[in-house]
Amino acid sequence: MLIVLSGGGPAGHINPALALADVLKQRGCEVRFAGTPTGVEARLVREAGIPFTPFEAQGFNRNHPLTLPKAVLTIQKSTTLARRWFDEIQPDAVVGFIPVARAAEQRGIPVVVHEQNSVMGMANKYLAKRAAAVCLTYEHAAEALAAKSRVRVTGNPVRESVFSATREQGRARFGVPEGARMLLGGRR
Repeated sequence: MLIVLSGGGPAGHINPALALADVLKQRGCEVRFAGTPTGVEARLVREAGIPFTPFEAQGFNRNHPLTLPKAVLTIQKSTTLARRWFDEIQPDAVVGFIPVARAAEQRGIPVVVHEQNSVMGMANKYLAKRAAAVCLTYEHAAEALAAKSRVRVTGNPVRESVFSATREQGRARFGVPEGARMLLGGRR
């Protein structure tokens, strides 16, 4: 069985996809990944040894409506390219984002959406309307969906390496001396 995973953006979205890829491979599936050519996924997926195919994707800024036409054209072009790619590789299912998921829909390939955030994003709301399944990290994210029969709360996949890592390994990898305090934060 060939499964295409797709996604882009911060590593917080890519690492759960890589955790899913690990499980799928353990279950005998072939996994491929589609993402943006310059996003962090291009590096992380290749480092994980998963075949990677790039597609341009672009969001738009709601505060600047003139960004919408360029985003739509980029998505349309990548959707066409993804359809051609699917004709070549014949995947059995796609876990994905626009435009790869739109191409899967157009080819009759089942689409699974996974919303990792507590609030359903606009793209995932759009995809969820026709998805074969919608997986959520948080149950209350389903409030944004009209049809809840295909919704499953699965949590957010975590790679096995996170569970098996030790404090000493982390300190060594990042050069943090023993006894030093470290504060981690995210960008907003």
